[in-house]
Amino acid sequence: MKSFRCSTNTFIVLLVSAVMTSACVSPAEIAAADKRTCAGYGFAEGSDGFANCMMQADQNRQRAAANRERQWQAEEQQRRLAEQQRNQTELVRPTHEQCVTAANTNTTGNATSSFANTVCSGR
Repeated sequence: MKSFRCSTNTFIVLLVSAVMTSACVSPAEIAAADKRTCAGYGFAEGSDGFANCMMQADQNRQRAAANRERQWQAEEQQRRLAEQQRNQTELVRPTHEQCVTAANTNTTGNATSSFANTVCSGR
């Protein structure tokens, strides 16, 4: 089951990164930019160094997409937890009409003390 989940997550990450890159920039444009970058590092096209540079650029892009996906998943999980907490709080939070406040003031000589206590009942 864990392997299936991992495969599904990998597929989702690849799908999201494919959609994101295809939505903004074509694969040919990405390859051209990578070629310019690797050539700018001094690697001659067709050399092992150039191939390694191109592979590293692709792997970096995939890692960045995976990191964005993990970040999005973490943020989404936080949003869901916050929503659940809000829903639970709303279920147990009494309304104003369900609260009763009792107050008392005592004066002894020049000193005055007072207290108030509010008791609320749940739904």
